[in-house]
Amino acid sequence: MYGIRLSLLGIVLGMSLHGCGGGSEVPKDRLPTFPVTGVVTLDDKPLDGATVTFHAPASSPDGKTIPSAIGTTDSSGRFKLMTWQPNDGAAAANYTVSVSKYEATPAAASTGGEYVPPDPKVKPVAPKALVPAKYLNHQKSGLMAEVKSSGKNEFKLELKSQP
Repeated sequence: MYGIRLSLLGIVLGMSLHGCGGGSEVPKDRLPTFPVTGVVTLDDKPLDGATVTFHAPASSPDGKTIPSAIGTTDSSGRFKLMTWQPNDGAAAANYTVSVSKYEATPAAASTGGEYVPPDPKVKPVAPKALVPAKYLNHQKSGLMAEVKSSGKNEFKLELKSQP
C-alpha cells in the first residue's frame, strides 16, 4: 500500500512540474531585441541612478506591438536597456526617449526602503526631480534614438540644465 501511494505521489509531482521547465525559448510572436547601450550626461557630467526609457511607437510596420525598453545608469552614466529580460536590449524601431531621476523621499530613506503606511495627517510631498522637467516627458524631451537590427546601438544622451 505504501509503495502505491509513493508511486502515485511521484506521478502527480511529475505531472505538476512538467510545465515548470523555465525554458529559454522565446515566444514566436515576440519581436527580437538587439543590444542597446549608452551614456547619459547632465551638463557634461555622468548622471548616476537615472532611469532611461525608450518609448516605442504604437506598432511595427507589420502591425505587431513594439514594447518600450528601460535601463538605469551607473556611476559613469552608462546604461544597458532591457525589454524582456536584463540587458536584452530593444526591438528595432525609432524611439522617443525620456530620462528621469528623483530625490529619495525622506520616508523611504529613513525606513531603509521598507513600506510604511502613510500618515493621514501629513500631506504627501511630491518627489523632487533631479533632471530638468522636459526630459521627464518623452514627447517633449527632444531625445530620439533609432535601434537597428545590425551594427552597434550605442547612444549618448546629453542633457542640459539650461536650454
